[in-house]
Amino acid sequence: TTQCITVGDTGCVCVSFTDGSGFDTLCLQYNLCNLTGEILAPAQACAGDLIRISFESNDSTLEGGLWTVMLDSANTQTYELTDSLWLTFDSTGCYAISLMLQDSGCTVLIADTICIVDKPTGFICCDQLTCDSCVNLTVYFEGTPPFSFAITDGLMIDTVSEINNLAYDYQVCPPYDTTVIYTLLWVSDLNAACDGAILTPSASIYLEPFPVATITVQGDTLCAGPAGQFYHWVDCQDTTSLGFDQCFVPSHSGCYCVTVRTVLTDCEDTACINHVISATHDIKGSEDSKIMYEPDNNSLLIQNVIQHTEELNIELFDLLGRNIPFSKKEYPDDHSVRVYLTEHMTSIAFIHVSSETFNLSRSVFIYYGH
Repeated sequence: TTQCITVGDTGCVCVSFTDGSGFDTLCLQYNLCNLTGEILAPAQACAGDLIRISFESNDSTLEGGLWTVMLDSANTQTYELTDSLWLTFDSTGCYAISLMLQDSGCTVLIADTICIVDKPTGFICCDQLTCDSCVNLTVYFEGTPPFSFAITDGLMIDTVSEINNLAYDYQVCPPYDTTVIYTLLWVSDLNAACDGAILTPSASIYLEPFPVATITVQGDTLCAGPAGQFYHWVDCQDTTSLGFDQCFVPSHSGCYCVTVRTVLTDCEDTACINHVISATHDIKGSEDSKIMYEPDNNSLLIQNVIQHTEELNIELFDLLGRNIPFSKKEYPDDHSVRVYLTEHMTSIAFIHVSSETFNLSRSVFIYYGH
């Protein structure tokens, strides 16, 4: 009895009406259309990626319809009777997609939009062979910040996000003497539409421990540490090269340095030692020792050296390292030796007294004159 009614299914409906003077009846055969659907597609995707577009409907018997993809304002692409599409877009932008569904004379048009963005890129740099405890690997990006990435050393995965620069230093501290390969698993940018392209996925790291040079004394033998490195022994005072073995036997008391260099990375450290040879007597600095210049004889008298029972070797050098010649040598007593110079006494002389059982490392004699 109302002007409008709601029907629940397809069928025929009739209505009778009157203007007060007579009756009339009107019937209508109708199809009830409750067909609905939705396009299933990502809101964003990356240029060059293969994208699947499908649909769902409240009518499970539908096998598809007429798809229309708007490529630009003047070009469209159509596909018929398929339940899904696999598409690749090479250019960035937003693309309109529609699908016309039909069932028993009922037609429904559904639509969606996909926006295509540039694919971000990333790469890792670089292989390193060095001596250190930790190093930095640099991850480079191209795209729209902020960036994120995941990296693995083969055992664990680490994820870093909110990177606002186009390069990021990632610190790694692998174990020593082991090659560890770090690999980028994925990179993404602000759009997060897809994983980015990884141009250089991996970098290898090999670390040697930094050498800490040491010198141990074994009798009259000096040995450098740590083992398994390259070694270079020198005289502290004039850096004369003395040997390249791990252990060194000095010929006289003095100061010696060794430089320890790693085998692969050439990292260096140096240690020095003042060593007095065993079974010798070093009179340097002794309050009882005396060196005197005798101007009347143009000679040097070295007193209180040692009670010598064998020949002593005397060497004299000037400030430039040149030999100071002398004509003869004599022993005034068991504790002294005198040398007669053939030239005038220099202001500074370096004196070295030695024998098979006695070494006096270089002593300095300063002559002030009169």
